[in-house]
Amino acid sequence: QLVSGADADMRKKYRLKSMSHYHYLNQSGCTTVEGIPDDLVFKEELLPSMKELNFSESEIESIFQIVSGTLSLGNIKFKNTGERKCAVIDSSPVQDAAALLEVKAKSLNEVVTTTMLKVTGQAPITLNLSAEQATFARDALAKFVYEKLFDWLVQKVNAVVKPKGQTKYSIGILDIFGFEIFTLNSYEQLCINFTNEKLQQFFNFITFKQEEKCYKEEGIKFTKVPYIDNQPVLDLIEKKPRGILPMVDEELIVPKGSDMTLIKKMHERLGSNKHYREERKKTVELFTVLHYAGSVTYDSTGFLEKNRDRLNDEAYALLSLTRSEFLSDLFPKNSNTRSQQAKKSTLGYRFTKQLNTLMKTLHSTEPHYIRCIKPNPNKAALEFFGKMSFDQLRNSGVFEAVKIRKAGFPFRYTHREYYRRFKCTMPDMKKRWKRDPVDNCKVLINHFGLDTKSVQIGRTKILYRAPEHRVMEAHRYEAVDRLVRMIQRVGLGFNARCLYRRMKAIVPVLQHALESRSTEVLKKALGKADTVGFEMKLMVDARWMLHVFEEEERCEKMLKGLLDQDPEEIFGQLAELLKTCDEIKYNSGTVKKARTMFVEARRIRDQIDEDGRKAIESVKVKDLKNVLDRANELKFPHRSPVIENIIQLLYKTSKDEFVKMQLKASVREGDKQRVIATTIKLREISLNRTMDLFEFRKFSLLIHPEAWAGKKLICFDRKSLAESMLVHTKNPIHHCLLSRFVDKAAKAASLVTFKNLLGYMGDRHYQSGQELFLAQQLLTSCVEKKELRTELYCQLMKQLTRNPNAESVRKGWDLMMLCVSTFPPTAVIENFLEVFIRKNSPKPRLPKLLNAMHQTMYESKVGQVMTPLSTAEISRVLQTASALGKARTRSYCHGYNTSIANFDAIRDLGFQRVSNAIVLNENGDPVSVPGAAVSGKEADQKSPRAKKVGGKPSYKIGKPVP
Repeated sequence: QLVSGADADMRKKYRLKSMSHYHYLNQSGCTTVEGIPDDLVFKEELLPSMKELNFSESEIESIFQIVSGTLSLGNIKFKNTGERKCAVIDSSPVQDAAALLEVKAKSLNEVVTTTMLKVTGQAPITLNLSAEQATFARDALAKFVYEKLFDWLVQKVNAVVKPKGQTKYSIGILDIFGFEIFTLNSYEQLCINFTNEKLQQFFNFITFKQEEKCYKEEGIKFTKVPYIDNQPVLDLIEKKPRGILPMVDEELIVPKGSDMTLIKKMHERLGSNKHYREERKKTVELFTVLHYAGSVTYDSTGFLEKNRDRLNDEAYALLSLTRSEFLSDLFPKNSNTRSQQAKKSTLGYRFTKQLNTLMKTLHSTEPHYIRCIKPNPNKAALEFFGKMSFDQLRNSGVFEAVKIRKAGFPFRYTHREYYRRFKCTMPDMKKRWKRDPVDNCKVLINHFGLDTKSVQIGRTKILYRAPEHRVMEAHRYEAVDRLVRMIQRVGLGFNARCLYRRMKAIVPVLQHALESRSTEVLKKALGKADTVGFEMKLMVDARWMLHVFEEEERCEKMLKGLLDQDPEEIFGQLAELLKTCDEIKYNSGTVKKARTMFVEARRIRDQIDEDGRKAIESVKVKDLKNVLDRANELKFPHRSPVIENIIQLLYKTSKDEFVKMQLKASVREGDKQRVIATTIKLREISLNRTMDLFEFRKFSLLIHPEAWAGKKLICFDRKSLAESMLVHTKNPIHHCLLSRFVDKAAKAASLVTFKNLLGYMGDRHYQSGQELFLAQQLLTSCVEKKELRTELYCQLMKQLTRNPNAESVRKGWDLMMLCVSTFPPTAVIENFLEVFIRKNSPKPRLPKLLNAMHQTMYESKVGQVMTPLSTAEISRVLQTASALGKARTRSYCHGYNTSIANFDAIRDLGFQRVSNAIVLNENGDPVSVPGAAVSGKEADQKSPRAKKVGGKPSYKIGKPVP
């Protein structure tokens, strides 16, 4: 928390680095805990808590300084420079630690790399340490500094939170860590498991021995239950002189003692103990202890060094000479303070002493246990491992506790408590109970049909088992149920009689109020009736009459004030008031006048709603807008569902969804021209979204360029030939562009078509004046042979791609106009062709090309016959195309234009801009852009090729409109 939450000033003051920088923090690889933000906890919890506990600013600074110095100590690393000699690799951690602990860096370096050997009668001898020994010395120094700080914090907190005065009772909570059985178990696991053995013995004592003690004190007969006593395991670990912990302490004193000499002595002295087992087959350093919870194998490597765990005199002297007052108080200079026993005490000695103190405290209390069972090793919810839970229950002694409870008497009451609990089962004995509770208990036991063998009568208590408990509790339940029903019967009868008297008293008051028909009298009567506690019919009638009188008065007053106002502005209020009048059946002269005014205003709104429904049905923008304008002019506060639907349709419907709705409406009405118009618009919307999918080079029927180039017999550069397949060229092609031609005649026709195309566009030399003949020949061949149409369109798109000749490009687009005016593209290429035209055609030509293409596409779909154009007709089409914007071409759908810019006029309503629908004229047809097309009537009159079919004008495909 300090490393994560310190601000910039604190990081500089305490020389803090990142979390991963410190050896004491990064060894696990996990520096954060999910759900616990260390930086926020430090700032919002730790610092305020320290101030709340009366920590001074100097104490807080000293604590953070010592913690930072301890972290820096862990970063000191060593390297061997000779036999039993080492040196510090990097001096910066030494400098940081010395500065934070306020000691000399040189002295700190000597303390962690050397030690002093003191021999009585001789001068001290300086001994160098190896890198491994220096690491142990560094860790011992850091550990003792941190331990002293921790002890000081505990004493500080205890002194602050300790209640004032003497306390007679207290509650303590001991969190017992369980047995630890890992793959590698060392000295730490031995101490932890030793503690669990002690606590298990205490549990055995409480659960088993106290239970037996209770039965003996009561003087009853019981079956003794054998249980596992783990005292032999405790003797194996702690009993002197052959216990494991005393032997470890002893080996520290013996000259040349080591982990190897320790394990050999343990094997020799403890080999015959049935709770100890050698593991010579695996490795000599291992031994196994048969604990109460199971067998645990320990590795004796490092036992001596971990048990030594004491600070040498040189390190203590260094810390006592610190310039920090706080740290010098933790390590005082007075040599008497650090006794000889403290200097030589080992970790095992201190641990055993503290554990014995804890056990003494526990024996002086009345303990209660909460057994926590770990159901799975994954720390996951809803997972249960049966064997794992079974082992924990067995190892914790729960089964033995259950066994003794079953064999013993788990239910127990004192004589007086038993008598008081069950005397209700014999109500007839009320006056015959004796003064002696024991005699009364015997009477009750006989009443239950039990004997004193199954229900033991002790000196002070009655003890019995579960079967007897169920019998006695069943009798008591029946007695209590009988008594409760009697109490309920009496209580309910009393309440009913009281209610009857109150109701009888209030009836005349309510009757008088109803007869008076006075508001004030009704209010007073109802006020008195509220204390009855029951809703009588007279009360309901009185409340309704009062409500009617109040509403009549309110409606009359408000309607008189509304009669002189504009009914359009008060329509909502009128509707609400008249509805209330209908509910109370009030129909005065004022109400009749208001109703007449409301009916007229309602008629106008009903007409608007009716027109709105028709407009929604037809999805005509002008009608929708007209209905919305009329509704807004009325200024009524609550829109009808019809108006809400119109607003939803105009402002919140996407463009394509709106056009789809128009298409459905056109189909319902049977308007073929509008159906075609909306279909074209949907097609435009779809192509705008998917234009990249219909690029010419992605057309699936095209031969692959490399395959196309491979079909030429003699070619010196097939790569360049393949690259030129879909771009402009002045040379004839050697093979058709499509892969669908299978017969030679069709392939030959496609090659002739390309030659004619080259001649028409001026890329191949022909006699002057042959353009019209070539155009007619191209159109005639495609009209007669449907399979050539797609090939010609592909050849045209090829020649219009990357064509450097402007005149050739102009003629190419002229021929494109002639083609789309004569025959429609096939279904497989129509999307690719339209995308090509939209992307590449000159802007003045684009509307004409699209109108001509759509005209031939949709007229061909209704089954009309195509005829080739004559040269005269071709000339007229070319003249029209060359005039560009001067001439007017007829759109198939009576001047239909795909733009929806005019739809922005709906913004006048005060809503956001709407651009998601097509603007239609008053007849339901799409509105045309001026100058872009002529109306259907004008086209019928001007077109020389129009003829009447069934009373309607009809046009032959391929005949241009002049």
